[in-house]
Amino acid sequence: MVCQDARLLAIRLELTQTIGRLKVVGSKSKEFDTICDGTPQAFTAVVRSQTGLFGGGKAVASLTGFACNMALCKKQTLTDVEILLRRSAD
Repeated sequence: MVCQDARLLAIRLELTQTIGRLKVVGSKSKEFDTICDGTPQAFTAVVRSQTGLFGGGKAVASLTGFACNMALCKKQTLTDVEILLRRSAD
């Protein structure tokens, strides 16, 4: 994510993975204390599903980011981004 002159940076991540006929869906919202100086900001998020377990392999992610200062908020959305999941250590 890239932001500039913001006091608040927040994301909403939605993740969908199809395993056979099962569709596993999860989401995560997160706020960050970060420096918004116009450079790319990396983040990580753990997404859990209530419809099943995510497995290793292909999935589709949609991400909405909000960056706000005292006057206004800006929104950026990425949809249907294909990603590759890996199993966690736990």
